[in-house]
Amino acid sequence: MHYRSIDFSKNGQPTITVNIPPALPGTVIGQRNGMSAGDINAINSMYSENESCKQQIRQTGWRWCVKCQGLFFTGGDRESGVCPAGNKHTSHATTAGARSSRMYYLDRNNPMLGQQQGWRWCVKCQGLFFTGNNSDSGLCPAGALHTPNSTSTDGRRSGKYSLDHNTGSGEQGGWRWCTRCQGLFFTGNGGDSGVCPSGGRKHTPNSPTPSGSSGLYYVKKAGQ
Repeated sequence: MHYRSIDFSKNGQPTITVNIPPALPGTVIGQRNGMSAGDINAINSMYSENESCKQQIRQTGWRWCVKCQGLFFTGGDRESGVCPAGNKHTSHATTAGARSSRMYYLDRNNPMLGQQQGWRWCVKCQGLFFTGNNSDSGLCPAGALHTPNSTSTDGRRSGKYSLDHNTGSGEQGGWRWCTRCQGLFFTGNGGDSGVCPSGGRKHTPNSPTPSGSSGLYYVKKAGQ
């Protein structure tokens, strides 16, 4: 955001011109409507390493469920929500030699350029689901559809989450969107695509219709 090209001019000629790169005919510089995508990225690059900013932008407490392969919010608990494979989500190994989940964090209410927006937390099953597919919020293992806002008096509401899509640096890949339940699930556990609440079948990353496939998602690791 800065002055317009003709501000403070006495004869109507430009006082500010764009020369790197050369401006195209009709280029307008200077506006007061809000920050551009470039402004946002510049601010994020300067302040995202600030610890207080990280705490506001990044939400920890997310884990991988070893039963359904989905990503769910623990809020500090190792077991929470409702798992489509039965009972609650579980982030620790239930058999000898099996893998347990590390902790993950998500960017909340602060979309970065190139990230896919439209992800929400379900207050019923605690899972992460996608809302950008023609308003279809997907089937929830707790019953009916995923719900981002509580209907009770506790006032719980989902943040607006964004994920790195098809590219990621220093993050864990292998995450995909299920085209049936709208949830995010992990495919890197020996080819196990988990359990989908849509009929108790496996999660499906590719749509059987021409609507396309999910692509690959990356989730940030926050330690063990």
